[in-house]
Amino acid sequence: MRDTEARAAALRFTLVAFGVAMALPAQLFIRNGNVVWAIAPLAVAVGCFMLASVRRGERPDARPADSDATADAIARPGVGGFRRWMAEDGEFKLGMAMVVAGMVSMFVSLWIFGQSEPENLAPAWWCYGAAVILMLVGIPIAEGRWANLAGRLTSGVTLRLDGRALRTALILSGILALAAAIRLYDLESLPPGLWFDEADNLVHARDYAMDPGRIPVYERSTNLPTMFLLPIAAVVELAGASITSARLVAAAFGLAGVVAVFLFARHALGTTAGLIAALLVAVMRWDIIWSRIGMHGITGVLFGALIGWLTLRAVREARLSDYAYAGAALGLGMWFYAPLRMFPLVVGFMLLHHLVVKRPPIRAFLTNGALMGLVALFVAAPVAQVAANEPGEFFARAGDTSVFSHAPSERWIDLLSKSLLEHVRMFNNQGDPNPRHNLPDAPMLDFLTGALFVLGFLLALTRWRNTALFSLPFWVFLMILPGVLTLPWESPQSLRSIVVIPAVAALAAYPLSRLWTLALAAPSSIAGGAGLAAILAALAVIGYMNAVVYFDDQASDPKSFAEFSTDETLMAHSRIEQQRRGYSLWVSRQYTSSLTGTLLGNDPRLEKIAAPETLPLDSTRVWLGAAAYFEP
Repeated sequence: MRDTEARAAALRFTLVAFGVAMALPAQLFIRNGNVVWAIAPLAVAVGCFMLASVRRGERPDARPADSDATADAIARPGVGGFRRWMAEDGEFKLGMAMVVAGMVSMFVSLWIFGQSEPENLAPAWWCYGAAVILMLVGIPIAEGRWANLAGRLTSGVTLRLDGRALRTALILSGILALAAAIRLYDLESLPPGLWFDEADNLVHARDYAMDPGRIPVYERSTNLPTMFLLPIAAVVELAGASITSARLVAAAFGLAGVVAVFLFARHALGTTAGLIAALLVAVMRWDIIWSRIGMHGITGVLFGALIGWLTLRAVREARLSDYAYAGAALGLGMWFYAPLRMFPLVVGFMLLHHLVVKRPPIRAFLTNGALMGLVALFVAAPVAQVAANEPGEFFARAGDTSVFSHAPSERWIDLLSKSLLEHVRMFNNQGDPNPRHNLPDAPMLDFLTGALFVLGFLLALTRWRNTALFSLPFWVFLMILPGVLTLPWESPQSLRSIVVIPAVAALAAYPLSRLWTLALAAPSSIAGGAGLAAILAALAVIGYMNAVVYFDDQASDPKSFAEFSTDETLMAHSRIEQQRRGYSLWVSRQYTSSLTGTLLGNDPRLEKIAAPETLPLDSTRVWLGAAAYFEP
């Protein structure tokens, strides 16, 4: 019997290892544009994984072997129901009183925000923060969760040090240390200049730091809500305005995104997959680029993963408070990057799939889903108020960048089809051409991550009963749409598609996590050790390839170097030195209103060169000397 089990384990390990290996030639064909030739090895790879599952006797929707929990568990009866609320009458009343107080506080906040010319918006922000806190604390109190926790703590519960949890925490800490080192290294000089959008964010953050009572909900020049600018304002208040002020905040969001991806992937696929997915995001050049630029885009990774994790947790636990937390994360996401406005489609797909496949009690499910939507609207209420009162301003950027605004209706289908194909190809064949977004035209994923992503994508489609896994391909499709629907000449647009990163990382981690689990269970220590060593080597190669492309190829690319207002940044530093020497500053016309130059140069006084009238310079119009800056 043991020999039979050993042979079966060896066969499963061999099948999965061979399946992962077959993804590599398929990736070669895809990179070379021969997608048809990639079909056969990919079909063999998927077949190997499915055969390994059948040999194990596992159902298509079975829980991953190392999963701490699965999002597809059947809801526990009675948990979070209305009758339980009423059973704890005093606690229920306290919780509901807090919810009502939160609603009143939100009403006051919206009233102040809605004034045409309010004298001070600080009370509105305080009321908004209090409203959200009261709501998120009041709902679990009414549900009895805080009382249960307090009861457990006062009943003599002892904390035990779980070796596996400690090992996981240490590995995740190491991944975060690596991610921090990659994102903070030479942050002031790479990217080499302060791009206009970064400077715009920094200028507004500086104004907010100087006058906190004037912080609006929506900033028209950025065409986005102001929540991302608040931590930048805090950094400016503490350390002053510099190139790194906004970039440090972006790096912090990038690190938080790594943690959120771990939580999401662990919940969906197991602890091993969560750690691998976190590592892939930590070293992924696509994520690194936007973690080192002081713009809103990187927030999409954090909130996409956070909302996905909390939504899957909610359908597993079936508690009102968990749905409230998921709704709060969804509403908070509306305060950040615009493409997150389409993420409710992903959440809706997850909920619908769970309803159809798992068939939870319909009344409780609809009640929970309604609460999730209401809490999302509650947390996003100030943003929704701006959108309702000033739709032209709020949706102006989306309209300006939409394909529907720049092409006749008869061309829409052709342009959208072409853009969709380009966005599908950007992962593994030809990526974003914008030098600020990418090494021009390079695939967004490295060779190995791209191969694992394609294999994981196909494997996920075969696990149709698993909500967490089956939702990932649709997550990718739905969240490339913000890029697909934008200007044809910007396609593919990796920035507006950035919310796909958590799903891409989870899909790429899935095959490796399966191989890791089988390697640990392999009857031959040599084979198992070789499998584990190969996985670790592959992850090391992935990190090395991404680092080389970003810190070498992309950093030294002339197009990328020139596209970050680099000339204006260099001149700003030079102007500061010349002003210290007592020199007057003369510039060509195009540099007289440079936002980057003005911000970094401490608002210098500039004299405009109008050739040939002002050349040569009149010595009576200069100070101790003159420094002249000419356009190319």
